[in-house]
Amino acid sequence: MGGLGKTTLAQLVFNDKSVEAHFDKRMWVYVTENFNIHKILKEILKSLVERNTLTNLDVILRCLQENLGGKKFLLVLDEGKIAGPYSKIKNRAFAEGGALETPKLVEIGREIADKCKGLPLAAKALGGLMYSKKEEEEWVSVQNSEIWDLSESESSGILPALMLSYDHLPSHLKQCVAYCSLYPKGFMIDKIALIQQWMAQGFIQHQGSTLGEGRKEMEDIGNDYFNHLLWNSFFQDVEMDRFGDIKAVKMHDLVYDLTHHVSKAECITSIEKGQDLDRVQGRTPITCDDVRHMSVHHRKLTKILSEASSSSTYDHRLYKLRTCIVWRYYDEDVEEFLQNFSVDKKLFKFKYLRFLALGQLWTLRLKYCRRLKELPKEMRKLINLRHLDIWGCINLQQMPIEMGRLRCLQTLPIFAVGQGVGHGITELQHLINLRGWLSITKLENVSSVREAKEANIKDKQNIQRLDLVWGSWCNLDTNTIDDDIEHDILEALQPHPNLKGLQITDFKGSRFPLWIIEIDSFLPNLVEIYLMACWRLENVPMLGHLPLLKDLWLQEMAFNYIQFHGVVNNCNNRNAGHGDAGSGNRARTVTLFPSLKHLWLIDIPNLVEWKEASSSCSSNSIFPCLEEFTIENCPKLTVTPNRLFPSLEALVIESKNALLIKGGGSFVANLRSLVGLQIINCEELTVLPEWLLQNNKNSLRQLQITDCPRLEPIPMERLQVLFTSLQWLNITGCPLMPDVSCLDDFQKLLGQERK
Repeated sequence: MGGLGKTTLAQLVFNDKSVEAHFDKRMWVYVTENFNIHKILKEILKSLVERNTLTNLDVILRCLQENLGGKKFLLVLDEGKIAGPYSKIKNRAFAEGGALETPKLVEIGREIADKCKGLPLAAKALGGLMYSKKEEEEWVSVQNSEIWDLSESESSGILPALMLSYDHLPSHLKQCVAYCSLYPKGFMIDKIALIQQWMAQGFIQHQGSTLGEGRKEMEDIGNDYFNHLLWNSFFQDVEMDRFGDIKAVKMHDLVYDLTHHVSKAECITSIEKGQDLDRVQGRTPITCDDVRHMSVHHRKLTKILSEASSSSTYDHRLYKLRTCIVWRYYDEDVEEFLQNFSVDKKLFKFKYLRFLALGQLWTLRLKYCRRLKELPKEMRKLINLRHLDIWGCINLQQMPIEMGRLRCLQTLPIFAVGQGVGHGITELQHLINLRGWLSITKLENVSSVREAKEANIKDKQNIQRLDLVWGSWCNLDTNTIDDDIEHDILEALQPHPNLKGLQITDFKGSRFPLWIIEIDSFLPNLVEIYLMACWRLENVPMLGHLPLLKDLWLQEMAFNYIQFHGVVNNCNNRNAGHGDAGSGNRARTVTLFPSLKHLWLIDIPNLVEWKEASSSCSSNSIFPCLEEFTIENCPKLTVTPNRLFPSLEALVIESKNALLIKGGGSFVANLRSLVGLQIINCEELTVLPEWLLQNNKNSLRQLQITDCPRLEPIPMERLQVLFTSLQWLNITGCPLMPDVSCLDDFQKLLGQERK
């Protein structure tokens, strides 16, 4: 756990005279997250021998044995060079937009740093605090604060630097910090959910005018609150989503203690497993009838509801309850909760209740309710609803009537297009505040191009990911498909240029509209593309010019060849599809897929040839950053390019693949960066292809062969010679070959065969 001062403590021990006298040798070695034993051993030897130029591992081990054999030594492996407290304060306080780095403020800053007692968390928290302090008097006020002089009992064991940082927060942010005490220790806090809960409690203050461009959305203001607290080190361990945005955070244990200390004044109660309301309230100064926010372990839920039903004491005690969060609940707990809630009229006396884990005034969460087929008919009356989280409700038949009335709505992961007035796609027209992920399903119910245009998808600038999903191909008479209408409807669903993710599933047309053909001009910010079950599609659009594209998924297509070309002529005439890309002196070479990291080709039964890109492209200008490539169930693919993937590290070949059976895959022979190879469920595979046995001896570290029932044995000696670099080997589900779950098994089999 960072921030506790482990390095500082280790330094004190390491430099202590008595410790120094106890050991013959002392070594302090810095390590990184990429734990390289060879590098670490070299650094250990370097700390013992000033001029160390050895690189051979055996020689290094021999020298270490000579220097340390028979001696007592102390070795500290430090996870990184740690800057001093003042450096942490300086980096934050004097960052761009913060305080001006004057000699006087530097002097005060160093004295404040001394009060941190070497704790990195304290220094970072104070640095975030001092960032907003522009005047010398403000710095002196922090330097001379009485909080520094409080005894441990007076401060309740709270770190002075954290208490100072909290005390200097504005009141609305203090509420937000205190509210976080409802989360369990070590819990990964979802950023969006936390902001929604702050909104539900009224912690977020409006800014700007009531109407007009000067007004910021509450979610955006909440995001500013969140970033402020993150900068001040109330949050840490940031987890990012695939678009590079913050998804979740944790609180340091010391910050967690602070939130519990300050939440007493906010009437917040956390009831953990093994506790009850009386015990928890008995250790806080607030009165029982002031509890406003409560989080409950699921095992305490039944007892609390039971006592609330039968006891006037509990009834009074929870009268002002505004928040109830149930942790780690199971389906049966939820059922019992809803039964009690609907039957017991006493529970309706909780008239201040504004946030409930399953349903809220502004936020209604019904995630993964897979049996849910329809939402309440009167939902259109919830005109203040901002977040309707129905992600994973895969059986939703259609949206309730007149959803377009919910003009405050910002979160709507699924919109199931229905039939009839008030259920169609045009209800999306006025939902201009939608943001995040929007999946429009049942697009087969769109009756006209006019309806699709009126949905106004193009103007929804806050949508990050858009899924366009039609009904399945089952029992569909393809003769009834009007190709022009299919094309025009998709054309009318063109999204805003800000879009980062696009999925098109079960599209019935044979050609894409212009905004997909020239997608790099219309959607330049795309990070991921998924094209699935577009069986009538004649070709793949030109995707290689998207500068930010990282993930490309092609699944269930009918075309028989692919060509990813990368030539654009000076007249800027692009050739859509997979035909010739232009020629002559006007052509110039560009890098194809400059940022792509993951590529999937899945269930493309007619794919025979992956054509070479234009000859003017160099080997490093095609997929230069691709790291992972999966080919699954492409039974006819035998022709592949020879000069792709200079950075490929992981290759997965699964199900029927002629690439393995008929000697294809010449491109694999040139993969000099390949680290991991998986061959899975290839029932027709009888022998490993020659390109695998002849190449990749230096880079391949991991090999997995699974469920290949006809694969014949390979002499172990040959494997040993060919795969000298392997660090992990797994062979299972291949009855003609011995199971090898690790390299130790491999070595044992080698020994047995030699005997």
